[in-house]
Amino acid sequence: MVGLNQIILKNNNDMQRLSANTKFKVVIRNNNLAYRQVEKVFAQFPEVTYQIVPVMSFSDSFMDNQLIDKKIKNIFTNELESILLNGEADLAVHSVKDLPYPLPQGLELIALLNGSDHRNSSVLPGQAKELSLDTIPLQELLAVIAISGNKKLKALFSSKDIRNEYGKVWLVGFGPGDPDLMTIKALKILKKADIIFYDDLLNKTYLKKFTAQKVYVGKRKGNHSAEQSEINRYMYHAAIAGKTVVRLKGGDPMLFAHGGEEIEYLRNRFVDVEIIPGVTSALAAAAFAHIPLTHRGIASSVTFLTGHSKNNIIIPEEGTLVYYMGASNLHEIAKKAIKQGWKKDTPVLLVYNVSGKNQEKYFTTLGEVCYTLKTYPTPLTIIIGDVVNLNNKSSDDITKPASMYAVGLT
Repeated sequence: MVGLNQIILKNNNDMQRLSANTKFKVVIRNNNLAYRQVEKVFAQFPEVTYQIVPVMSFSDSFMDNQLIDKKIKNIFTNELESILLNGEADLAVHSVKDLPYPLPQGLELIALLNGSDHRNSSVLPGQAKELSLDTIPLQELLAVIAISGNKKLKALFSSKDIRNEYGKVWLVGFGPGDPDLMTIKALKILKKADIIFYDDLLNKTYLKKFTAQKVYVGKRKGNHSAEQSEINRYMYHAAIAGKTVVRLKGGDPMLFAHGGEEIEYLRNRFVDVEIIPGVTSALAAAAFAHIPLTHRGIASSVTFLTGHSKNNIIIPEEGTLVYYMGASNLHEIAKKAIKQGWKKDTPVLLVYNVSGKNQEKYFTTLGEVCYTLKTYPTPLTIIIGDVVNLNNKSSDDITKPASMYAVGLT
């Protein structure tokens, strides 16, 4: 059967595929490399017969692809995708590095095939020389694309799909620091993990109870043990080596924690990712101080913000404000809030080391923060708004002036 699927090259450009009992139409770019790629794919499925549908892609119309506007999406595969979606072919085959992310709606990657076996090339901190971190193992892999939901095709190709041997990545929220605030699901996954990439502000002693390999990738202001791009690659290489990978983050992995970047990086490389939320420090700080972040008649909204960039401090007009990573710019936050109309006597709660054994809370005001030189320990969670007064006042005490003023108007 393989002999019937030989490639015939005429003048190095005129390519035809001879096939008996054609079963599938396979759309590819009309160049030598694409023909070799499809031959490599179907060499793994000698029982399958097929017919090639060659097309000229947008990028192939240019002698020098550097001239192509980089803003144009799917320059290598757009025509192939259109033919699939129009029902003119059953499959598309091309290099994975040309695969758009996300795939157009209605299409599915049914198999990731061939290429060099990089699954044992796990790269961790201190081992970067063994494999360049700029190398993406997908470069030599091939994608087989089809209409979503085609169970017949997916079942056929799944036996050779290298993703079958991939591990999985879990983005796990540890919570604000106290291990007792971690979820049961997080604990279960930590027990199953092969490798844990963990951040700062975690209970490192607690991590010793797990058998997984631990790799520190924490990032504090001015001191990064690993850049985000490196962390992404560490997780990826561990996952394609078949490991159960945990990316353990303080607080919640989806709030000011680069979770979205990590998800996109891994999903773009076809690694399965699951999220386990954690208690974020804003909620823990408010609970510790017995302060609601919202309260009827006082604050109907709460905004979570970052305060680490002095030149990019945002001050909403109302509600409760919670600043993460803002200790170094606390004075600037207060100064800008007052300048934008917040009252100087607006209460402020500062919570140090939320949920830790040495946690502390400090009550102050925007005016005191702005006009005094008092310093506070870090890390700090900053809560600004009238709800802070509920620490020592009743809600009637806080809302009563406004109510009396309204009655007076009538």
